[in-house]
Amino acid sequence: MPSPQDTIGPYTLIGALGHGTFGEVWLAERRTSLLTTQVALKLPLENQVDIERLRQEAQTWQRVSGHPSIVPVLEADVFDGQIVIASEYVAGGSLLDWLNERGGKASTTDAAITMMYGVLAGLDHLHECGLVHRDLKPANVMLQKSLPRLTDFGLTRTLTSASRSGSVAGTPDYMAPEAFRGYYSVASDIWSAGVLLYEMLTGSLPFPQDAPNALFGALVEGVEPVPLPDSIPAPVRRAVMQSLARNPSDRFASAIQMSSALAPCLASPIRERMIRAPGSSGDSGSRKAIVPRSHNLPVQITSFIGRELELVELKGLLGSSRLVTLTGSGGCGKTRLMLKLAEEMATGTSEARTSEAGGGDSSRSAASDPAGAASPLSFPDGVWLAELASVAEPRLVPQVVAWALGIKEAPNESLANTVANALRTKRLLLILDNCEHLLEPCSYLVDSILHSCPGVRLLCSSREALNVSGEQVYRVPSLSLPYKGAPLNSETLLKSEAARLFAERARSHRSNFPITEANTPAIASLCRQLDGIPLAIELAAARVRTLSVQEIVSRLDHRFNMLTGGRRTALPRQQTLQAMIDWSYNLLTDPEKILFGRLAVFAGDWILEAAERICVDHGADGHEVLDLLSSLI
Repeated sequence: MPSPQDTIGPYTLIGALGHGTFGEVWLAERRTSLLTTQVALKLPLENQVDIERLRQEAQTWQRVSGHPSIVPVLEADVFDGQIVIASEYVAGGSLLDWLNERGGKASTTDAAITMMYGVLAGLDHLHECGLVHRDLKPANVMLQKSLPRLTDFGLTRTLTSASRSGSVAGTPDYMAPEAFRGYYSVASDIWSAGVLLYEMLTGSLPFPQDAPNALFGALVEGVEPVPLPDSIPAPVRRAVMQSLARNPSDRFASAIQMSSALAPCLASPIRERMIRAPGSSGDSGSRKAIVPRSHNLPVQITSFIGRELELVELKGLLGSSRLVTLTGSGGCGKTRLMLKLAEEMATGTSEARTSEAGGGDSSRSAASDPAGAASPLSFPDGVWLAELASVAEPRLVPQVVAWALGIKEAPNESLANTVANALRTKRLLLILDNCEHLLEPCSYLVDSILHSCPGVRLLCSSREALNVSGEQVYRVPSLSLPYKGAPLNSETLLKSEAARLFAERARSHRSNFPITEANTPAIASLCRQLDGIPLAIELAAARVRTLSVQEIVSRLDHRFNMLTGGRRTALPRQQTLQAMIDWSYNLLTDPEKILFGRLAVFAGDWILEAAERICVDHGADGHEVLDLLSSLI
């Protein structure tokens, strides 16, 4: 069991903040030469460690971080065998603490509704991201200067048309009836919010049954919640009862709808304060417009190295073509480069919106060219990312894109058509990341959008082009390498992007890692042997915790065994070089695999005629060999 003053990687434990079935949360400090930062450190119990579950939690948390009603995650890693998830430390305690200090309930109805506003804002953001929290309760709501912020996303799951978990999970007192059978949806989070509001209003729960089985029985039998006291205003009572409707379709359709139902119940001065944006002037009565969310891009935790030329080239391609696909071998950095480009696009969009909201010249936005015409790289309707890496079912591609864009299904219409119809008048950048295992559904959806939505531009990443009309393919190169002909020292070495990446990532594993005249040649050799491939370099950098650079280089002859130190929160195929290559190989069709195996007879280069001769002898004709070779290339 951990104790105060224990160290885990860069963290020093200060004191326990809480514990649950799956682990403990500690207040910890991370010290650098310039700063000491306090964080909340989640430590999963050893006998409860499920790497896939923890990876999913960390990735989900990163996906929703950045909203004021969400506690942001800072890091997820493994140090000396201990998995940690570090998040921002919120000093105000939890909503559970807040209720306990007040005898179990809010002091006034206005106080309860005001608190619920922040909770619903967090839920709305989560639902916009296509996620359901599934464990909303007082202990999972933190208070930052009385402003509620959601945390603990261990049970959070992605929405599907028929969302069902393999197991029933959650806190029974706050679970909707359907959640006891494994089903979850936006409506099940609305139920939890209703229970939470009921508790803040009364100091008790709407269903008093103590045992989970008794509670489930009462919910299944349709037992009504204990009526709210008449002292609570009727509109509030109606809103709570609607959120606790037994049938999910009878509840509020969204967190925003529930907020709207509660808004008239607030006293006028509080309602005015709730809807006024921060920074508005109370004396003059003027309000600063609220700038809407302009993207859903994840916060990048590690630094971005180099790629200045690639970014310029990609901006040029995206300016002249409505579909740009980044291709390249596994681990070459397609996703990171694409997200960096998207961040720059989103920053311009956000600045333009802020300028317009602040009362700037509406006839000429920051995203317009000097002639007043809209720039092809201005996206007033935002920059939106659909992550496809973990999607296994081709039919789910339109759903994932719809979730990213906040588009709801329409009756009697395919979701692909619904997406295209919703985007007809929009000007936005849509990003599809990791399309290679879903080429057919991605191609159909992209083609449909290109033909029906003239204001939409698409940026895709894939190991193989989508092969759609109008597509511009950009092959992502490896990072620049140390120049072989020049004398090497630490200054000339770090002009290479590959060497800079190695140095940065090595310091994340060993903070005092030095670049010296002694190890400069070894770093240069390592970068060259790994062909400047970012993933391979990052995996090698993880080894500096136990080996010198010279020792790492000497073991690269066995690189599949050597390069296995990927971060536990990465996708499985990004944790080892072997897994990355296996993923590529497994994407090949059976005829492609057969041809690939036949070509292994050549020790070096070969000519087309030789390849055709060998493979035609094994049942393939010449034209088929040419087609398969083109596909492999």
